[in-house]
This record gives sequence, C-alpha cells and structure tokens, in this order.
Amino acid sequence: MEEGDALEFCCNAVDLDGYVFMNGASENLQNRLRSAGFTPVITPLSEFMKAGGGAKCLTLKLVEI
Repeated sequence: MEEGDALEFCCNAVDLDGYVFMNGASENLQNRLRSAGFTPVITPLSEFMKAGGGAKCLTLKLVEI
C-alpha cells in the first residue's frame, strides 16, 4: 500500500459480498483489489474522516439471536 492510501484510510474499509467500500484508493490499490477478485467502491467520506473515522467505523454488525 502507498502512503497516500494510508492517508485515505484504505484499511478502514468494508467488504460486502466482494465489494470493498472505502473512502479513496490509488489506481494501483484498486487494480490489486480487482486482481484479487474484489470490486472497489470509492465512497467519499471526508466529513466522517474529519472526526477520525472511515467506512468500517460507520458500520454496525447485527447478530441474529
């Protein structure tokens, strides 16, 4: 991963059935994800990143009891 990807919080991503939702990613990282069978989905999250959060921080895992 490149420094720019780290600054975009690329590791703070969400995988949902092969779609990887993230704030931003370099073309190199997007191509690497595609090569691994994933589909990158770039979703601008700049307002949430101002508070220190990213895509994963915006999720809520629900478990059926």
